[in-house]
Amino acid sequence: MCEIQFVASTKFDEENIDDFTFLLENGSRWNGDATGVFGKGFVWKIADAYVDMKKKPSKELTKLIEKKSTNWLIGHNRLATTGSETISKNNHPFRNDECIVVHNGILSNHSALKNRYDLKYPEQTDSAIVPHLITHFLQDGDNEVEAIKSTAEEIRGSYSIFVYYRKTGNLYYFKNSSTNFEFMRTESYDGSVSIYGSTNANALALVGCELANGSFTIDTMKSRVEMTPKSGVVYAVDTNTERMSIMKACSFKPQANLPTYTNYRGSWSGTDMSAYDTYYGTTANADEQTSLIESDGYIDEWLDKHNMDIMEAFEECCNEIEKISAYDDWESGVAKTLYQDTDICFYDSAYQVVLRNLDTTLGYYLVNYLDAKEWMDSDTNMSAKNYTIDYNDVVEFLIESHQTNTELTV
Repeated sequence: MCEIQFVASTKFDEENIDDFTFLLENGSRWNGDATGVFGKGFVWKIADAYVDMKKKPSKELTKLIEKKSTNWLIGHNRLATTGSETISKNNHPFRNDECIVVHNGILSNHSALKNRYDLKYPEQTDSAIVPHLITHFLQDGDNEVEAIKSTAEEIRGSYSIFVYYRKTGNLYYFKNSSTNFEFMRTESYDGSVSIYGSTNANALALVGCELANGSFTIDTMKSRVEMTPKSGVVYAVDTNTERMSIMKACSFKPQANLPTYTNYRGSWSGTDMSAYDTYYGTTANADEQTSLIESDGYIDEWLDKHNMDIMEAFEECCNEIEKISAYDDWESGVAKTLYQDTDICFYDSAYQVVLRNLDTTLGYYLVNYLDAKEWMDSDTNMSAKNYTIDYNDVVEFLIESHQTNTELTV
């Protein structure tokens, strides 16, 4: 999953920036698809891991921060699950006229909500719905906190989210129980007070520490206090240089994380799927669907020509991989059992299929044959990983198989 980094200080200086970039660099080692940063008055993002960036882009970011009159920063290390990271609009932060948002986690009902509220936006990433959903509730009469509460009670999945209101300058944070985040309030010997935050508590603990004699860690802070935000609470993050505090703004009731998937070789989970969006052909409004077909028209044309939908195409891919793989357990039926235990979602809005908790031995073949992208989150089993596969890779694999294997049935 992604990571979020945060810093605010009464005396925002080079040391705060160095601490923030340390967190940003550390987070990018495992979440390297894209990097995004925003503060008061600017948004910056690049489709690259911060740790892999050449010196020039990283120096440009530092200079940009120094020029802006901000005393806080929020960073995002992206591990892409839906929406290609090569397209800038699919990367965090997401923004509209009302607010700027970063999100860690996966939202499983974003397309259904987009249709229900008739929201118009071009991004393919699940997270992109959050600022637009907040704006919808603002226009419906909610105040800032109520709009976040209404949004939090609509979205389903895993989430850790910062929301910055552009007009008022107010900053909020909220999460559910499926994600991690830690805040830390520090006081320096010069009297300045800072608040740091990170998805990675271990990295956060290293902020303000240095090695002495190559072995001993010395705490350079006068004091530090850690705080773990609770699920179901919206926090107001006060970055005013005189206060620097985090206070409860309201409570909300997180949605139950009901399954919105189909078991491979199985059937729908039993939930009323009319409320959800993972079944093919139901995720996009007419205008969006038209643009998707125009951009990925050959996928739809090929599927129509061979009288199959994307779920059937993906199953056909797995059948073909079984035939050509060297994994003995394919034939013993173990693979079928493992796939039945895997959560599989088809996202037509992003033209991607996401598999969660798939055994890594089977995942190896999806990486090699379908160019699947591996990723993990807090709910991933020890012997499993999560995988994202583009629809076009599914279709291209079948096209190649069809050309070389006359026994392929389509």
